[in-house]
Amino acid sequence: MDRRLRLRELIQKERDEENPQIDLSDMNFQALRPSVIHYGQEQLEILTDGFTNQIGHGGSGRVYKGKALDSEMAIAVKCLKEGEIYIKMWKTELTLLNKFQHKNIINLVGYCPAYPSLAKLS
Repeated sequence: MDRRLRLRELIQKERDEENPQIDLSDMNFQALRPSVIHYGQEQLEILTDGFTNQIGHGGSGRVYKGKALDSEMAIAVKCLKEGEIYIKMWKTELTLLNKFQHKNIINLVGYCPAYPSLAKLS
C-alpha cells in the first residue's frame, strides 16, 4: 500500500476516534419551534467566551454562562458528557423543553448537535 494513502487513512481514523459519529436520525429537528436556533461548535465558543465561565456541573455534564449573539440576554449552555446514555438524555431534554413554554420552566433557545459537545441553550 502506498505510504501516503496509509498515512491519510491513519489520520482519518484518528479524527473519527476523536469525533465519533452519533446517530441523530431519530431526532426531528424540523419539529422544533422556529425560534429554537441550531448552533455550531464555533458559535458556542463565541457565546460562552471559550467556555470560560462554568456555573455548574452535575452527573450529565457541565453548564456554562454565555450571552446571546443578538442581545445581551444571559444564557446557560449545558454540554453533556460522552456516552450513549447522555445522548439519549440530550434528545429527551431537547424534545421536552421544546414542547413546554411556561414561566417556571427554562426556555429552550437553541441546541448544538456536534459531538462531543452536545449542548442545549436555555
